[in-house]
Amino acid sequence: MDFGSWVRRKGFWIYDRLLMQGEHWKFYKEVRAAYMNGTDERTVQCKIEELLKHAADTTAFYTAYKGVLDLHKFPIVNKIAYQQRWNDFVSSEYAVDPKCHLECTSGSTGTPLEIMYDRRKSRRRNAASIFLNTLADYQIGDKQLFLRVWVNRVQKGLVERTMMNLLPINTANMDDEHLQEICDLIARKRVKSIVGYASSLAMLSAFIKDKQIDCSKYKVKSITPISEAMAPKVRKQLQEQFRCTVSSVYGAEEFGTIGVQSKDGDDYYMDTSGVYLEVLKLEEDIPAEDGELGRLVITDLYNYAFPLIRYENGDIVVRKTIKKSGGRYKQYFTRIDGRRSDLLYATNGEPVSPFLLTNKMWGIKNISQWKFIQTGEKTYRFVINGEQADEAYIRGLICEELGADAEIYFEYVDEIPVLSSGKRKYIENQYKKNK
Repeated sequence: MDFGSWVRRKGFWIYDRLLMQGEHWKFYKEVRAAYMNGTDERTVQCKIEELLKHAADTTAFYTAYKGVLDLHKFPIVNKIAYQQRWNDFVSSEYAVDPKCHLECTSGSTGTPLEIMYDRRKSRRRNAASIFLNTLADYQIGDKQLFLRVWVNRVQKGLVERTMMNLLPINTANMDDEHLQEICDLIARKRVKSIVGYASSLAMLSAFIKDKQIDCSKYKVKSITPISEAMAPKVRKQLQEQFRCTVSSVYGAEEFGTIGVQSKDGDDYYMDTSGVYLEVLKLEEDIPAEDGELGRLVITDLYNYAFPLIRYENGDIVVRKTIKKSGGRYKQYFTRIDGRRSDLLYATNGEPVSPFLLTNKMWGIKNISQWKFIQTGEKTYRFVINGEQADEAYIRGLICEELGADAEIYFEYVDEIPVLSSGKRKYIENQYKKNK
């Protein structure tokens, strides 16, 4: 065991017990119990009713819902509503509470959104993240390499980086020289955990394969892709290269980490003790069946400063529910297809998972970056940063998913820019946006 990691881990829990009344530990045990035994339906219902009462009594937006305890009678709210009527969602009990703080979304797909957290929510969020990451073989205090574009709002100071055992690596430039420096740093600093955007990790994996780098000297025990979908083939290659767990996490700044991918499969376990999850049909506000693609709607059971009730965050998912004895249950996402606004559609109108395309494109030679755009009902544009590709071969792969009558046009560029957040957007649907 690394002594520095052990000291940080012990120090955190001692600090929590002495100065935070053990609140992190209490929430940690709650999340762990839900994972082991399932979430109790009655407990969740009590949390929902308490949240609805609080929101109706202390916020301008929900004042018309006083006395209503049925969650499904509350309106579905999206990001635009929060942005336009932000003050109406702030609880009067927390409006001037100095213990509250603001979290801001990346704004990579639009205008950033600020969310207010009260202290209890902040600690609950931290505890959930700590436990869920243990399922992916990361323990707090482990030496962690974090690959992302480190914009000003997420920068960490020296003291904070030291306490977290964090090595921030900027991915604005991912040429061969920088990738080699990253590999050298992983070995020299005996890195235990690597976190980063899926696209950055894919570039690192491709570099290691191309240069035939021996990863047996590394001490990495967990790799966590974030923010973007990782192709299953990339995940498998990383697992083989580093001989460690590769599991994505699911969450957002609005809520924190709420799900983690199984080490042995593709399903995501969801922490339903902290959020109430609804999956609604794509075109109707009625529940989708388990196994059916639908819109995700989330209610945060712990944020009382800025109640997030029936928040449609724009993601498209497929849910699986497992009923357990004593009124308990577990929920999993078997698919997370990202933003609804960028969901692709085949020529017959059926939605197509972006995973199908990213998986097919992984490993095709002479393409360093690509982006696939739906421009019409049956027309698509494939943007490539790289040398001349085998267009007939690629067209054949894609038409297997989109339909034989799909019209695919190729475009070659020198660079495909990242979003302001540093994420890479592989799939875009301009056709649906313009309708």
